[in-house]
Amino acid sequence: MIDYLADQLGVADVSQIKQYTERRQTQFDHQDEIKKAYGLREVSAVEAAFVAWVDARAWNTGDGKKSIFVDGVSWLRTNKVLLPGVTTLTRLIARVRDEATERLHDTLYGILSPRQQAILARLLEVPEGARASDLERWRKGPSVPSGRNMEKALERAGEIPDRGPGRGR
Repeated sequence: MIDYLADQLGVADVSQIKQYTERRQTQFDHQDEIKKAYGLREVSAVEAAFVAWVDARAWNTGDGKKSIFVDGVSWLRTNKVLLPGVTTLTRLIARVRDEATERLHDTLYGILSPRQQAILARLLEVPEGARASDLERWRKGPSVPSGRNMEKALERAGEIPDRGPGRGR
């Protein structure tokens, strides 16, 4: 790969690549040259706008971190931003998405009446001797499609109207 790139770039002595990491400042100098050549900006210059975009995307779509990451890279490229490291971008998107999700949960919880909030809290409790809460049991479908498992799933679904948070305000 190094030989191929050296040929593309017109570098005669590929052994020079070993010297690249000897001087820490070299990578930053090259980064500055790339920014100037392509008219790119640092992430810090657009971070507030990018965070607002990620937040809106997470709030309005419920998309996962991977989807937001891929589209976030496109957003940064479109806005002529020098891409940060993958880990840096991943952590930023994860943090903003998690905050938006938490805000959504708080908003939805706030809509519930005190009685519904209490019911929901009980649904999240794991009964003694059980491995999962009622809400978790209801969320899962049959692992193996069979008549008996469908019957069990329908029985679980039948429990919801009696104990779910939709039992009035």
